[in-house]
Amino acid sequence: MDFRLEKLKENLESATEGMSREQLSWHLPGKWCAADVLEHLYLTYTGTILGFERVMRKGKPLASRASMAQRVSTWVVVGLGRMPAGRRKYETRSGQRWRQWMRSSRSVKPASGAT
Repeated sequence: MDFRLEKLKENLESATEGMSREQLSWHLPGKWCAADVLEHLYLTYTGTILGFERVMRKGKPLASRASMAQRVSTWVVVGLGRMPAGRRKYETRSGQRWRQWMRSSRSVKPASGAT
């Protein structure tokens, strides 16, 4: 495992040590719980790593210059704060993948009844 991911994993283990499944799942209405945030970070980091690995295999950047349509879309979302119609809200899995990753080193013991 990359040393940066190992350090991240250690920091997350330290920050969540002793938290029950209920504590990780608690959230205010309409907000993400800690497990959802950790799941999002896990997906973001692993997706970024996969992207970097593809670039390194090809030996050149995979990105291309943004088209005018892409620039307008970015301006609508970022500049005006409008999400295009038909876009689905991100659905979380209450940290399932994150928990599996944390358990992979057997350093985190799941709470009773955790999946």
